[in-house]
Amino acid sequence: DVAQRAELFFSLELRRGETLVEATQRLGWDRALDLFVQALRALHYVHARGLIHMDMKPKNVYVLPGRGAGLVKVLDFHLALESDDVPDKTMRGTVAYMPPEVVKGDPVDHRADLYGLGAVFYEALTGAPPFADVGNVMDMLRAHAREKPPTFAARGVQVPTALESVVLRLLEKAPGDRYPDANAVIGALNTGLHREFRALRRG
Repeated sequence: DVAQRAELFFSLELRRGETLVEATQRLGWDRALDLFVQALRALHYVHARGLIHMDMKPKNVYVLPGRGAGLVKVLDFHLALESDDVPDKTMRGTVAYMPPEVVKGDPVDHRADLYGLGAVFYEALTGAPPFADVGNVMDMLRAHAREKPPTFAARGVQVPTALESVVLRLLEKAPGDRYPDANAVIGALNTGLHREFRALRRG
């Protein structure tokens, strides 16, 4: 009807599903690993096209019904940057998942998304974001910039040591201490957990 009236409009896909956090808590970490890898492949695809998402959070990593554990879609690119954009000090993203370099106003690259996705993985596995218990918003920002996240044991959660190590490396403060790219994370999961997930070889 709108089109017939020659009015401008846009449409959005209707999604029926759940967040990655909700799916992981329903399925358990073992079955949810495929969803983690799908999210990493999606990030690799985005980064290969010169984009940085800048707002990785549970609501933006969505799981639709499908074969196996489901189909992951990465959503909401309204804060995205192009990798060759002139750096600015704008604090982009959601506080609970915000990379340290964004908090400090430092230059960012694709590894900021790896931190954000690591925070989503952390919540999916432990039930809360890394610094959910530190206090107010300013305390949370300071924690992202300076503090190590609590271990899984401190949250009363048991997963394989290799899986925890991958997630905690994604949450390293310095981008250079994280994995170099999303494919490297998939490789680390394969090595540590004796899996054979395929990386996204073509950009």
